[in-house]
Amino acid sequence: MSEQGAELIVPNPDQVEEVLEMLVGKSISVKRTQNSFSGLSAGTYSVYNFEDGENGAVVYCSLGLTNALGAAIMMIPPGAAEDATDEGEIPKNLFDNYSEVANVMTSMLNDKRSHAKRVLLDAVYQSVDDLPENAKHTFETSTRTASFEVGISGGYPGGDLKFACI
Repeated sequence: MSEQGAELIVPNPDQVEEVLEMLVGKSISVKRTQNSFSGLSAGTYSVYNFEDGENGAVVYCSLGLTNALGAAIMMIPPGAAEDATDEGEIPKNLFDNYSEVANVMTSMLNDKRSHAKRVLLDAVYQSVDDLPENAKHTFETSTRTASFEVGISGGYPGGDLKFACI
């Protein structure tokens, strides 16, 4: 069962698995991990805002998983994701593809009830330092969090996916 507040849903492993499998067309494994948001390695930070511009959630995706999801969604061979990850970068095509994944992840955050406030993807950043102050605050102080280790079949690198919601 999801943690549900007045505004957003904090997804559970089944929801993450279902949405990502639907997107990439590959078997996905999702395991809950410790909710540690300090000392994160390279990756992406997706910022989700309400219509009024107020920050609602920030989602961290590790470098390997960002590259893997960006490759898998377009059926790019896993070697491209592995090479980019080994080089410590996110190529533009994989970043753009991952941004589409991040956009669809709003479905994991938004409450399906008709009068609930909803978030939309505002932007995807490649550094926590680039985050707007309100998003940094959400990411650093949220008590409504979930952390997962995500694996993708077919030889794609896996990694961490972490949700911080208001």
